[in-house]
Amino acid sequence: MPMIWTHILFSEEVTDRTEKLANFTLDENYLILGAQGNNLLDFIPFYSQNKLFFKKQLLTLTSENSEENFIKFIHSISSTNKQVTSYIIGYITYCFLEKEMSKYLNHFSKLTHTSVNVLKTNIDTLIMHKYYNLDTRKVPVLKEFKLKILLDSNIKKSMKIINPHLAKNLQKAYLHTLIGLRWLFDPYGWKSKMFPSYTPLYDIHLKLNTSTDLLNENHVVWDEINNDSRSFIDIYNQAIFKSTEFLNLLFIFLEKKDQKSLNTAIHLLKTLNKKS
Repeated sequence: MPMIWTHILFSEEVTDRTEKLANFTLDENYLILGAQGNNLLDFIPFYSQNKLFFKKQLLTLTSENSEENFIKFIHSISSTNKQVTSYIIGYITYCFLEKEMSKYLNHFSKLTHTSVNVLKTNIDTLIMHKYYNLDTRKVPVLKEFKLKILLDSNIKKSMKIINPHLAKNLQKAYLHTLIGLRWLFDPYGWKSKMFPSYTPLYDIHLKLNTSTDLLNENHVVWDEINNDSRSFIDIYNQAIFKSTEFLNLLFIFLEKKDQKSLNTAIHLLKTLNKKS
């Protein structure tokens, strides 16, 4: 399951710090939705045939035609409405945070012998508790999704350029997410008692002070090859910096048709995607 709260906060922090968006009115609800990215697909039932054959892909520029598609995708922003643009910006922040965190999450998943999805929700809980005094197990994240049942269909036109599977299944995934978040919220534990196989999204039994430093606040080296001892927050802040730089370059290009800014943005994206 995704880091829902963390992605919401990340998208808001990035847009607040992006100078070129200062005079641009965003639709916060579509921004939040876009910030969940491919993670919405996790809520589609396991028996969905499309999900079985789906392999998640971010904003990559590794294939021959992907750079051309990316440029086409960026050009599409200038002709979209506020809702679609807000969704796209949110989606871009999602891609940056997920990519920057991938190695960190994989390491701690192996260290704790838990799945990456479980680790994500545990970190979500720790982050919100430590920095915002919010208990994810008691506060329903569903209330953050305030859009109507039917999403703006224009999102599909832009998203299908770089992520056709998400574009095709976004409406279905959104509905399943709303249902899933309601069902998986169990603040008092009664669903867990009634249904032995039931597992809430945010584990009410999670200890906030565990023997494993999931946020790596002690800066223990977790990547021996690169001697990387960054904490979760260190990586998070670096992702904010990179996302902000990227979005500033994109909007300079859209405003002034500055090819140099677009080229620099593409270079940043290529660098990001070189990371394993």
